[in-house]
Amino acid sequence: MTVLDESLPTDTYTVELSSPAPAAFSIALAYFDVEAEPGIPRVTVSDLSYGAITLRVRPAEREFAEVASYEASCSGADGLFQAEGSGPYLELTGLDENNAYQCSVRAVNAFGSSATYVVPETLVPATSSTGLPIWLLRKLIQDSSPG
Repeated sequence: MTVLDESLPTDTYTVELSSPAPAAFSIALAYFDVEAEPGIPRVTVSDLSYGAITLRVRPAEREFAEVASYEASCSGADGLFQAEGSGPYLELTGLDENNAYQCSVRAVNAFGSSATYVVPETLVPATSSTGLPIWLLRKLIQDSSPG
């Protein structure tokens, strides 16, 4: 048995088993210690819609601990808004389109929670659209076209 990667965290290692020729084969086996809190999640802004912010969450790179859920929060002048779920998308609703929000996410499992990831930019939900729906505008244009 050969240890292939000693740079992995403590109690985590990769081994390779192989047989000599002519019946050569190779098996790679990885053992990961999952009895730990998760790493800092990777977060991107997925959507800024009317009254809502949707964040896409993924486990940390080289995540060895299982992630049970993600907790997101966005704070603005009108208060704190929270969402929880298993991912990959968390939607925070009830937000005001006139306020800017600072959002953060952390990963959680049975052994604790990760450090908090803070979204680097301030987010503002999209403003509501006023006017006619697109389908109605298209119908009006079609109906008014000379035929």
